[in-house]
Amino acid sequence: MTSSPGARRTRLGPTLLTAARDWRAWPRRVVGAWRRSLQFRTVVITVGLSAIAVVATGTYMSISIGNDLFQSRLNQVLIESKNAATAAQSIFDSADASGEASTISLLSSAKSAIIASSSSRLIALYATPGETTNSTTVLSFASPELASDGVISDELRDEVTSDPDGVQQYWQSVPLANEGGGTDPGIIVGSPLTIPGAGSFELYIGYNLAEAEQTLVFVQQTLWLAGWPWSS
Repeated sequence: MTSSPGARRTRLGPTLLTAARDWRAWPRRVVGAWRRSLQFRTVVITVGLSAIAVVATGTYMSISIGNDLFQSRLNQVLIESKNAATAAQSIFDSADASGEASTISLLSSAKSAIIASSSSRLIALYATPGETTNSTTVLSFASPELASDGVISDELRDEVTSDPDGVQQYWQSVPLANEGGGTDPGIIVGSPLTIPGAGSFELYIGYNLAEAEQTLVFVQQTLWLAGWPWSS
């Protein structure tokens, strides 16, 4: 016997209403099962503790690995920056910047040495205010990524200029512009330099940490996927 569309709707109506009533009754049923069943309580507590353990372990490992990645990269860039500053200072010490043409040649040679020693093209060299002997020979330059306002903070410049002998290196974490119009995490390391015949300068080298960030994201995803089976 073929049912009419109206009859079909009549039989579906109570089914939907029953499902709705059952959904509203779930909390009451769960509470009732919790009170009546020791097995249910054991399963819920076990799953809950397992979830807490997985989240806590994953969070701790993620933070720990992130810190280790950053510290490892920081140590690497500090070594590279030290070598670059030393190479540049050696070039400056080997000649006397007695004129603008000589200074341009020195800066060009120093820039090449810095890039070769640090594997970074994000370079800025600024004359230290009040420390130059001849303003006509002051030729500063900066990569576009470092020339934006606020990338090299006043605090970092103050630290670099307060240590003219270059006993320490100074660094800060900064966002660096990328080709996509966004920003990547980065580090800028500052060191003081002296150009004989021209005065004191400040060298800043920027390092993009996008690769380290991608590695961290991959590790985090692996950790969460590895912890997922606890729920199955």
